[in-house]
Amino acid sequence: MHLNLADGTLLHYDILGQGEEVLVLINGLGLKGTVWRPLAASLKDRFQVVMVDNRGVGLTRSTGAFSTRDMADDVAALIDHIAPSGKAHVLGFSMGGMIAQHLAVAYPDRVGKLILVSTTTALSARSAAVIAHWCAMMRAGIDPAIILRDKFLFIWEDQFFNKERSVSQLIQIILSDAAPQSTEDFCRQVAACRGHADQGLPARIRAETLVISAPEERLLSVPEARQLAASIPGAQFRLLPGGGHNGWVEYLGDMIDYVEAFLG
Repeated sequence: MHLNLADGTLLHYDILGQGEEVLVLINGLGLKGTVWRPLAASLKDRFQVVMVDNRGVGLTRSTGAFSTRDMADDVAALIDHIAPSGKAHVLGFSMGGMIAQHLAVAYPDRVGKLILVSTTTALSARSAAVIAHWCAMMRAGIDPAIILRDKFLFIWEDQFFNKERSVSQLIQIILSDAAPQSTEDFCRQVAACRGHADQGLPARIRAETLVISAPEERLLSVPEARQLAASIPGAQFRLLPGGGHNGWVEYLGDMIDYVEAFLG
């Protein structure tokens, strides 16, 4: 499905489930909305689970530079379009968590409960350098399989690398995507992440909030996640029993338990 935004962008999204409440899932850097399907499948009996393709990925194309605030505006328009009550619960992962912070502050009437996963108030110099390096590797024409292996070092937990066959299979699955993200669209998303600044956003969030991290988080850090939670009035913090930046995938059962308990 598509929503025609005010600037002419066609925002692509999918919906799974027919529940009375709406839950919008906002993904991270370089990821399509459909990556959420394992989580959405477990929540579809209660919610209309909305999986968004952010600007520059999947079937939502970009025509120029954009920011995390711009993408928050996109999600607000989508909530207006699909939520009968005009309000939705929001879960943002990584870059999606940055988008969700803007959304909760700029559009408090659109956000029910807020879940921020593996994200931060603003990228550290080290994290900004890592994602800029991925952009530079793509622009230099480095073998995509090598770039993926470099990304994996920052997003998966240690035990992921014990099975080389599984690592190679995942690389092949990703590389077989019929509509991969372009280099420039990836780099535009990188620029949006690097441009995301604290701006006092967490302290201005009024939605009931849960912040989730994982013990082997390396792209960002657990202390950053704890600081984010501490900066949001009344926010809860939960640490997954294992996992890296993609801990919600690695410990999906625990992630589902945390989300269902928080959303009540």
